[in-house]
Amino acid sequence: MSIKLKAALLACLAAAAGYLGVRAVAGVAPERDEVPDYYVQGTASPADTAFVLRDCGGYIGIYSSMSAPAPESVTDIRTAGLRAADRKLLEKGIPVSGRDELLTLLEDFGS
Repeated sequence: MSIKLKAALLACLAAAAGYLGVRAVAGVAPERDEVPDYYVQGTASPADTAFVLRDCGGYIGIYSSMSAPAPESVTDIRTAGLRAADRKLLEKGIPVSGRDELLTLLEDFGS
């Protein structure tokens, strides 16, 4: 195989790799901060709410009700590391019906 043919083949491969790399980067959608309102729903009705999870200084706080001014406790789960949808849920407050659901949600957020 001649040097010119090898150089042409190498140039074609480099161009194809560059094209595919640009297409791959363009195809990766950035995380959106907008979350549809239908996604932001609590799992418990207000009457069934035993706890509420909300952001508390960058961590998940456990509140006794939606109107409670201070948390009963604060977890070590940082909200900055969560998905945008989860952060939006925590801004509004996530009503939790009981201890089992609370532990399940905290385990999900912590993993």
